[in-house]
Amino acid sequence: LLEHNPKINWQTYTLNLSRCPDTCQNQQGPISVQEEEHPAIIAVRAHGNKSIELAEKAVQGQKKKTLEEMVPREYWKYQRIFEKKASECFPIKHPWDNAIELKEGWKP
Repeated sequence: LLEHNPKINWQTYTLNLSRCPDTCQNQQGPISVQEEEHPAIIAVRAHGNKSIELAEKAVQGQKKKTLEEMVPREYWKYQRIFEKKASECFPIKHPWDNAIELKEGWKP
């Protein structure tokens, strides 16, 4: 909505995308909205399909980037923290770890 800045007439239930930027592929006239449906839901439905279509076209034929290509070099040293193997392990025990003592027979 911010990008397209539509004209909304709440009395006639119309949404007009007449102020879209030149780069927008959605150059259509007013969209009529039925009174029983919420205008925001219709706007999302009307625009969502085109958004998905444009996103699919944008990535079509592109090579998948490696982690090194996406993450700046200074953060590479933290890479192992986010690996699946690391996420399945408990953290290293330390002397300052506190025990959680449960009452016998208590169930949440």
